Amino acid sequence: MPYFSLAAVVAGADDDAQVIDLTCALAARQGALARVVGAAPLEMPLLAPVGLGAGGLLSAEAWKAVDEHRRDVLARTLRLVEAATTAHGLTRAAGGAPAVRMAASAATPWLALQRELPLADLVLMAASSARADGPWTGLLADVLMGARAPLLLTRGHAPLGGGHVAIAWDGSLEAGRAVRAAAPLLQDAAKVTILQRPGELDAAKDGAADPERLNEYLRAAGARDVATNLVKGEAVGPAILEAVASIGAGVLVAGAFGHARLREAVLGGATRAFLQAREGPHLFLCH
Repeated sequence: MPYFSLAAVVAGADDDAQVIDLTCALAARQGALARVVGAAPLEMPLLAPVGLGAGGLLSAEAWKAVDEHRRDVLARTLRLVEAATTAHGLTRAAGGAPAVRMAASAATPWLALQRELPLADLVLMAASSARADGPWTGLLADVLMGARAPLLLTRGHAPLGGGHVAIAWDGSLEAGRAVRAAAPLLQDAAKVTILQRPGELDAAKDGAADPERLNEYLRAAGARDVATNLVKGEAVGPAILEAVASIGAGVLVAGAFGHARLREAVLGGATRAFLQAREGPHLFLCH
C-alpha cells in the first residue's frame, strides 16, 4: 500500500529546497498528496535591534520584524514549491492526487505541526533542521515524540524510490514501527539489506530480533531482493553507518531512542550518532 499523504516540514534552512524537491518526487512516485508545512522558528537576533516592550513582551517594532521575516520565509518557500511542482509534474489543485499544497501559516511551529501532521503517513525534513536544537527539543522531538509521526531526514539529493534501503534491526518495538512505516519504500526498493549486530542483542529479545522473522515480514510485504549483513564494531551507530556506506544504501531505516532518555543523553546511543553524521544516507526514524 503506498503513502497517501506526505508532509514536508521546512524551517527556513539552506537545504529546504532539497527536502521540498524530494517530497514532490516521492509524491509523484507514490501518487500521494503532499503538504509543505512552514515551521521556521523565531530567530532571536531579529529582535535585538528593536528590543522588547514592557514586561518582556514583544514591542510593536519586534512584531513587525517577526512578520517581515515570516513573509520573507514564506515567499522563498512558495518559490521552491512552485519549482518542485513544475519539475515533477504535480498540480496545485484542491482535489485529487498527486498534488502539492502549501499549508496555512500558524503562530508557532508546534501549532503548524499539530494541525498538519495527524493525517501525514510520512514527514520529511532536512537533516540540518533536526540537528539545530539537539535530540530532545525542537522540530525533531516535536515530530518524533510529540506527533509520533514517522520521520524521514533528508541528506542531499539522492532519490528516495527504487534504490537500496538498509534496516538497522535489533528486534525492538521502535525498529518494528520504523519497518512498518517504511513499508512503501521497502516495497519500492530495488534491494533491502538487514543490518544486525548479534553481540548487542538482549537475550530477552532474541526471538523478535531473529533476522529471519524480519525476512518473512519483508517478503510478505513485497520486498524484492532481501539480504542480511552482520555488522562488526564496538560503537553501534558508527558501525551501522560504516556498513551502510560499504553497501551503498541510500536510505537507513531505524528505531529512534530505544533506550531511556538519561542513558541516551549520557552515553550517546546509535540514534545520536545517526543524527550527528553530516554525510550519509537519508534517515528514516520512528520512536
